Amino acid sequence: MATCWIALTPCGDDAPGLEFCGEDGNALLPVSALADDAIARLHAGSDSHRPILAAGDAVILGPGLVHRTHVDAAMTRERTSIELRFLATERLPARMRGARLVAVH
Repeated sequence: MATCWIALTPCGDDAPGLEFCGEDGNALLPVSALADDAIARLHAGSDSHRPILAAGDAVILGPGLVHRTHVDAAMTRERTSIELRFLATERLPARMRGARLVAVH
């Protein structure tokens, strides 16, 4: 799976942004694996990165990069973004079954 994440508003400074936490194979992780304690335990030696993005900036994420929304108390604005996921339908992760998908040929 590859993900294209596009910021439609500025984010990462005063609006929630992205945090890249480390590598974790090619599986789509359950949401529970993205909790603070799980990230701290499984990716303790990894550097996290929290970019500040402008509207229109896009990030392409490979299948093994663990990422999540980063937000802190100082962020008072809302973020608007688009997340596009590209994957082979024959290998659809269980977590995504039932999701609204569009086939692209």
